[in-house]
Amino acid sequence: MRDIATPTPATRHGAMLEIHGLTAGYGSRPVLRNLHAKALPGATLTALLGPNGSGKSTLLKTLAGLNPLQGGTLRLDGTDIAHLPPAQRAEHAMYMPQALPKGVHMTVLESVLVAARSGRQGQTGAARMNEAMRVLTALGIGALASRYLDELSGGQKQLASLAQALVRRPRLLLLDEPLSALDLNYQFHVMDVLRRQTALHGLITVVVLHDLNIALRHADHALLLHGGALLAEGPPREVVTPATLRRAYGVQARVERCPQGQPQVHVDGLA
Repeated sequence: MRDIATPTPATRHGAMLEIHGLTAGYGSRPVLRNLHAKALPGATLTALLGPNGSGKSTLLKTLAGLNPLQGGTLRLDGTDIAHLPPAQRAEHAMYMPQALPKGVHMTVLESVLVAARSGRQGQTGAARMNEAMRVLTALGIGALASRYLDELSGGQKQLASLAQALVRRPRLLLLDEPLSALDLNYQFHVMDVLRRQTALHGLITVVVLHDLNIALRHADHALLLHGGALLAEGPPREVVTPATLRRAYGVQARVERCPQGQPQVHVDGLA
């Protein structure tokens, strides 16, 4: 697998995201209430887990500034990012939604170059082109560079969107179900690329995942939400347990190691 880029002098491994007393929702209806989490350090890929309606997307959008903070503080490297103007906040955080906007008629390469221009100030046109092609090649979609976004399948669009996010190399990378339209090959491939780039460039990467086995295998850290509150946090193997699965998902499950030593979730029935 080719790497996306060589390390830069400022790898930002000292980056830190702090969440204290976060309350957020829609209108007068809070979804997340007084949520506290341990500081998330740079070079860490965090899986955001929980059943439908637990507040995962709300948390991700609030971190990105797309949903207003109703209470609490969000600090990135000591800076209060909750009250930064949108343009300034976008310099630090990159949010990838579940689907690209419809009707965008530009090529995959053009879309990645636009993202590179907004996120990599001072870079020459040739350097941006090389960086964009490295990203696309690393994700396995270099052959799609000249294809138009509105011609792609759902999975291909997700990969193009991920390329736009990675090429900017933000301090805070927020991905909402980036694997939902991908087959098994690309799911493994994308998570491997994400983990490599998170470690290489000191990113704080937060990924909404529904597949607990993928979280167990690829994530460094996990946050498990339930009912708008944080049920558990820590290394995935300590967060994903029979007790937390029963409480969060209402299932009777086992977490056992496969012959290769990887933990896997087996659901036996409803709790």
